[in-house]
Amino acid sequence: MDIQDARMILIEQIAFWNGLINVNQLAQQFGLSRQQASKTLSLYRQLAPDNLTFDHHQHCYKATSHFQCQQYTPDSQAYLQSLVGSHNAPYVQLIEQPQRSIAVNVLRPMTQALAQHLALDCHYNAISGEAQERLIAPHTLVYAAGRWHLRAWCFLRQQYRDFVLSRFTYASLDEQKPCPPATQDSHWHTFIELQFSPDSRLSTTHQQLLAHEYGMTDGVLTLRVRAPLANYQLKAMSIHPHIVAADPHAQQLVLVNKRDIEQWLY
Repeated sequence: MDIQDARMILIEQIAFWNGLINVNQLAQQFGLSRQQASKTLSLYRQLAPDNLTFDHHQHCYKATSHFQCQQYTPDSQAYLQSLVGSHNAPYVQLIEQPQRSIAVNVLRPMTQALAQHLALDCHYNAISGEAQERLIAPHTLVYAAGRWHLRAWCFLRQQYRDFVLSRFTYASLDEQKPCPPATQDSHWHTFIELQFSPDSRLSTTHQQLLAHEYGMTDGVLTLRVRAPLANYQLKAMSIHPHIVAADPHAQQLVLVNKRDIEQWLY
């Protein structure tokens, strides 16, 4: 996709969701002069002459009632996700999550190790609070349940484990240690299904509403996840695998196939 195509798609996206677009908005998005932005909008109007009309009162282009996307494919989830990193929508308010500290001089060797398939010498704070020296071979960064993890082979434990990024205090590349390929992480390459249904303690109306919201089939929501990430998925959905909340409104959904995946839960 060249830059002109990207501009056409952005014009269409903004006009589709906001119902209007102006020259200043486009100029800000792409770092263009007003003249360049005006020419870009004119080009779009040539490609889709029935989509936009100029409103002389508001000095902007408005989407017409005949608006049809030519290049942009509307996707509700993708659009909402784009708003998470955007500071250009005054009608959007985000709740900031507390960020766990990850030092640059610790993260950089990790990303280099991932890119170059190298091992890492590191210091890791265990839950006990004791700093431990570890030699690991990472293969994937994982963001789950509000924090970053590193999936890696641990030479000390002789198994693949998940490490919380913010618990590393030191990391350096080890270019000599042979690393096992990620394909050997059999658990990582095992996929399981998590099946959820509305909590039966909720009213029938509430259950039907949840089924609609999650797009359930026959009252069941099925998620396919990597086996080692199953617990993170449950945590992100406020569902404890072994404890049922006293108030059904607290979790709303329940895991219905727990017995089938018991070996992956903790």
